[in-house]
Amino acid sequence: MTRKLTVSTKWLEMAAIKLEIDAQDSLHTWIVLGQTHRYCEDLGKAAMLRKAAGIKSIAERREFLRINGVTA
Repeated sequence: MTRKLTVSTKWLEMAAIKLEIDAQDSLHTWIVLGQTHRYCEDLGKAAMLRKAAGIKSIAERREFLRINGVTA
Protein backbone atom coordinates (compact mmCIF):
# COMPACT_ATOMS: atom_id res chain seq x y z
CA MET A 1 0.00 0.00 0.00
CA THR A 2 1.38 3.40 -0.97
CA ARG A 3 0.57 6.51 1.04
CA LYS A 4 0.91 10.07 -0.10
CA LEU A 5 3.96 11.60 1.48
CA THR A 6 2.04 14.66 2.65
CA VAL A 7 -0.15 12.65 5.01
CA SER A 8 2.53 10.57 6.69
CA THR A 9 3.04 11.33 10.36
CA LYS A 10 6.78 11.77 9.92
CA TRP A 11 6.36 14.20 7.00
CA LEU A 12 3.81 16.30 8.91
CA GLU A 13 6.03 16.48 11.99
CA MET A 14 9.08 17.45 9.93
CA ALA A 15 7.05 20.10 8.06
CA ALA A 16 5.91 21.56 11.39
CA ILE A 17 9.50 21.73 12.66
CA LYS A 18 10.70 23.39 9.44
CA LEU A 19 7.85 25.90 9.56
CA GLU A 20 8.69 26.83 13.16
CA ILE A 21 12.39 27.23 12.34
CA ASP A 22 11.62 29.37 9.28
CA ALA A 23 9.19 31.50 11.30
CA GLN A 24 11.77 32.03 14.04
CA ASP A 25 14.43 32.95 11.47
CA SER A 26 12.06 35.49 9.87
CA LEU A 27 10.71 36.99 13.09
CA HIS A 28 13.13 39.93 13.22
CA THR A 29 12.33 40.89 9.63
CA TRP A 30 8.59 40.65 10.25
CA ILE A 31 8.94 42.85 13.33
CA VAL A 32 10.80 45.49 11.29
CA LEU A 33 8.11 45.32 8.60
CA GLY A 34 5.29 45.43 11.15
CA GLN A 35 3.99 42.02 10.12
CA THR A 36 4.35 40.01 13.32
CA HIS A 37 0.97 38.41 12.62
CA ARG A 38 2.76 36.27 10.02
CA TYR A 39 4.86 34.69 12.78
CA CYS A 40 1.68 33.79 14.66
CA GLU A 41 0.10 32.42 11.49
CA ASP A 42 3.08 30.15 10.87
CA LEU A 43 3.07 28.89 14.45
CA GLY A 44 -0.65 28.18 14.06
CA LYS A 45 0.01 26.22 10.87
CA ALA A 46 2.74 24.23 12.61
CA ALA A 47 0.37 23.40 15.47
CA MET A 48 -2.27 22.29 12.96
CA LEU A 49 0.25 20.00 11.21
CA ARG A 50 1.22 18.48 14.56
CA LYS A 51 -2.43 17.91 15.41
CA ALA A 52 -2.94 16.23 12.02
CA ALA A 53 0.08 14.01 12.67
CA GLY A 54 -1.61 12.77 15.83
CA ILE A 55 -4.68 11.54 13.96
CA LYS A 56 -4.35 7.76 13.52
CA SER A 57 -6.72 7.23 10.57
CA ILE A 58 -5.21 8.34 7.26
CA ALA A 59 -8.67 9.17 5.88
CA GLU A 60 -9.47 11.32 8.93
CA ARG A 61 -6.04 12.93 8.72
CA ARG A 62 -6.61 13.85 5.06
CA GLU A 63 -10.05 15.25 5.87
CA PHE A 64 -8.62 17.31 8.75
CA LEU A 65 -5.92 18.70 6.45
CA ARG A 66 -8.46 19.54 3.72
CA ILE A 67 -10.71 21.32 6.22
CA ASN A 68 -7.67 23.36 7.27
CA GLY A 69 -6.68 24.29 3.72
CA VAL A 70 -3.93 21.74 3.06
CA THR A 71 -4.25 19.62 -0.07
CA ALA A 72 -3.49 16.02 0.84
